[in-house]
Amino acid sequence: MATEKQLRFVAEFLKDRNASAAYQRAGYAARGNSAETAASRLLRDPEIVALIEQGEGELRERVKISQENITELLWDIAITDANDLIQHRHLCCRYCYGIGFRYQRTAGERERDFAQWEADQRDADDDDPVRPFDEMGGTGYHKLKDPNPDCPECFGEGVTDVYIPDTRKLTGAARTAYAGVQVTKDGIKVLQHSKPDALVKVGEHIGMFRKVLEHKGVIGVAEITESLTPDVKERVAKEMLREAGYVVDE
Repeated sequence: MATEKQLRFVAEFLKDRNASAAYQRAGYAARGNSAETAASRLLRDPEIVALIEQGEGELRERVKISQENITELLWDIAITDANDLIQHRHLCCRYCYGIGFRYQRTAGERERDFAQWEADQRDADDDDPVRPFDEMGGTGYHKLKDPNPDCPECFGEGVTDVYIPDTRKLTGAARTAYAGVQVTKDGIKVLQHSKPDALVKVGEHIGMFRKVLEHKGVIGVAEITESLTPDVKERVAKEMLREAGYVVDE
């Protein structure tokens, strides 16, 4: 039967999945590597494992979420197209579709400029020559058109534009992957949940690879899908260990 400290360890572990910290918060005296070793030993105890699984089940029931729900959310993050959250676009320049490749206005700009021209004519001295209104490249400019490959001004490259959609209207995978924005001195930064992390978590869930415990705690990826050759398994495992912050001997 589990002791009071072991039950506290299980409760603390379920808060943040940090075995070493949970071991210390439960009231055990060990610290540092000793705490990691002792916590790892507890996590291999069948009774402790059963209590953790029971606690996880109760938590899932309280929040009404299943492994399938979590996997679906993670998969949404993993497959999200970044263009759904932010786009770097090449759009037509003002000359791309103007008559004779001259500067092209929108209808509203033409109306504004014509009104200014009329006002200038009224204010002009009687002996000033009449200056005809310059239609330039006509009207019809639409910034969302693709660049004109024959344009002599932008040479078909257009102008660059960064577009961020209204995040209130995001749906599906894009809404799941969206993690907010940061406003910095350089502009707005769109945040997205990590796709690699989500893929790893999905892979762990469906058994492509898993983490194992040794006497010093979780050391990283120990098993990769059987379809990979041993050398590829080792290379993938080492790379994932490095990403997790471990030093790996070659």
